[in-house]
Amino acid sequence: MPLTSQLNSLTDGEVAAYALEQGLNFALLREPMQPSATLLVSEECYEGHMPTRREGFLCAPFANDHFLFFPDQYTRNISPGPGASIMTSVDTGKYVSGLEAPTEYLASVSELVEILRQKGGKTVFSHRFEVAEVREPFEIFAGLCRKYPNAYVYCWHKAGKDDIWIGATPELLLRSRDAKLETMALAGTRCVTDGIDTPWDDKNIEEQSMVTEYILDTFAHCGLSAHAGSTHTLAAGPVEHICTDISARYGAGYDLESLLLELAPTPAVAGSDKAASLAFIQSHEHYDREYYGGYCGLIKPGGCFDFYVMLRCAKLVITTRHAYIYVGGGITAASVPQEEWAELCAKASTLAPFLIRNTN
Repeated sequence: MPLTSQLNSLTDGEVAAYALEQGLNFALLREPMQPSATLLVSEECYEGHMPTRREGFLCAPFANDHFLFFPDQYTRNISPGPGASIMTSVDTGKYVSGLEAPTEYLASVSELVEILRQKGGKTVFSHRFEVAEVREPFEIFAGLCRKYPNAYVYCWHKAGKDDIWIGATPELLLRSRDAKLETMALAGTRCVTDGIDTPWDDKNIEEQSMVTEYILDTFAHCGLSAHAGSTHTLAAGPVEHICTDISARYGAGYDLESLLLELAPTPAVAGSDKAASLAFIQSHEHYDREYYGGYCGLIKPGGCFDFYVMLRCAKLVITTRHAYIYVGGGITAASVPQEEWAELCAKASTLAPFLIRNTN
């Protein structure tokens, strides 16, 4: 039976699970402030260069050294459903390892602060929390959609792999509409101030300004004249960030692949200067970020697209039913290691309560 006929016979609640069970590539995506999600299913997957003139799901890892593409063989708008409730009554420490600040993390951040005091710039240093006994992925996805209506919620799987990548990100990498590109410089983090218009401190302002400058320079290097719009505070669950909206018009000669390869990873997920930051990350994080800090999204009819940075990100391991949560923070010369650790825990709290499967 053709793929379309098989999937059309299933309900919204069955179709994503069927794709996973049958070893198909799929992406389940909910754009900000939308009531429904888009499910894309494909029997094909291409790795390598940017696809041309094809609609489908595109993603790239943090290293941004190749593209992963699922061509659109079947799409369907589905209702995410009620989803997982946040586990407020569960002892999070019982299921999430590493909530106490590890000595190695604090030592690495202290070392990094000293380097940055001498050389300037910033580096985004991350940590990986492990979660035991996670829920079903589509229950997690639906819960994130309900809790974070302003976020881009994603859940995708490459056939033949033992993992699913899932998360709820606030950060747009690049959008195209009507010959116009849009992006944002998103950086700086603090706990939500509950509507109080509290000024941002110098450390966070400096961190975010580096991202803005980098994006404007990258657009210019690619022959695009970009405009930085308003700067505002953007809430993302229990934390908020400084955000500057950036846009540019483009003509027939612009090269999307070259722009993406130069733009990502931005200082918001890597650092500035980029080369030194990537070298420190590789030597001190002791794990592969894989798709954490990469980007994903749909290429739509007419060449329109929405690519979002994969933040607030978890890798679900299918066979063992556990997960890794990836979170990071921008380290500058003004950083305090214990405060950076508290920021990581706050970011992890956007995901952890939805992943935990209460076995009591």
